[in-house]
Amino acid sequence: MAIAAEKSIEYGYGGAMYGFAANKDLVRLYTEKYGARYFPVEHINEVYYDEAAAMAILKEYNYEWEK
Repeated sequence: MAIAAEKSIEYGYGGAMYGFAANKDLVRLYTEKYGARYFPVEHINEVYYDEAAAMAILKEYNYEWEK
């Protein structure tokens, strides 16, 4: 998620993103720890991340990766 958050910011979306968590435990982690929102529109484990949630993820998972 940190790489996706970084790319969202890089492409001008301010960190906003959504995706599917692998299971309910990850949904709970993303919503409780990072402030993401449970948003089950197309999938039972769909999660939406706003700018604040993206920043929380990047604060914890700040690392360099090969581009």
